[in-house]
Amino acid sequence: MSTAKVNASEPMNAFVEHFLKASAEMARLALDGVGTDSQADAASALVRAGMSLEFALRAVVAGVSPSLLFIARSQNATMSAAMVRAHQTAHVEVEWLSAQTTTDTAVVRNLAAQAVPGLSDLNADVSAVFEQRNAVVHAYAVDTSQLRPVMTSLAKVVAAVLPSIGVKPKRFWDKERLDLVNALIDERAEVIRAEVAVKIRAAKIRYEKLEAQLVLGDLLAVVGLIEDEGSPLIPPGRVVFRDKCPACTYRAELLVKPEDEFGNPEELELVDWEDGSPTGVLIPQLPTAVQLQCPVCRLALTYAELQAVYPGLADLAGYAVEPRRGTIQEYDEAL
Repeated sequence: MSTAKVNASEPMNAFVEHFLKASAEMARLALDGVGTDSQADAASALVRAGMSLEFALRAVVAGVSPSLLFIARSQNATMSAAMVRAHQTAHVEVEWLSAQTTTDTAVVRNLAAQAVPGLSDLNADVSAVFEQRNAVVHAYAVDTSQLRPVMTSLAKVVAAVLPSIGVKPKRFWDKERLDLVNALIDERAEVIRAEVAVKIRAAKIRYEKLEAQLVLGDLLAVVGLIEDEGSPLIPPGRVVFRDKCPACTYRAELLVKPEDEFGNPEELELVDWEDGSPTGVLIPQLPTAVQLQCPVCRLALTYAELQAVYPGLADLAGYAVEPRRGTIQEYDEAL
């Protein structure tokens, strides 16, 4: 079979449009669940990933010829009529489609692989997505650790398929998911980048849910209160700075871990003088690590994650930590 590519200037046939829309809807829902810890939500995401992939492959096959969607092992007059109608139709009628016997998934995979250059190289990714879907559908065997690998495989296959049907990634995934998708499919990226992208997307979804529950005025008031109060838990010994959250853009907390830097003890500033003698000393603080947590969307990033993805926030030179007021006993020990 020769390879087929839809000209972007030509309208899609009705079946390509139908299955492309279905694939995109399922892919977006699946991707939004990539960061979940819930077994039920993970099951839904894995099933949707499998549905999205199958619909994407059917869209490819429909682009070659809609009649290929209705191939049967034993052809009969009814099936032949369905193939002819599929080739001639201008609008997909769901009631009619649901009454037909469609081509087996295995056959669709083979047809799509012949139609899209490079798709055969992604057989392992296609199989991984379908295997996890089937495990959930047939036995409710949910492996939450497979969420990110499955979404990575789905993203890779979709990236190979979309050019063949003349569709841009932005249209398929929607703009807000592209950073995550690109991080997942970039084989040169470190694993940590993909993990951060998953965290960012999950945090954005949490904020969107909060946003959907409140009118604008109430939302701003609630967010302002959350920002002012900050996170309920701050690790001991951390100094709090504020900067824009990478996920929700509100004020996140940057928790800097400092250590005493005595340097030359004789140059330390002695304070709290009583009867001509100091009772305290100002000990310079050296930032050694920083982590991010946002009280609004609950995004949390480690120092290593900040270094890999947000080096500006990880730059310890940007955090001027005030000296710690120590005791004169500490000063004596430093001497």
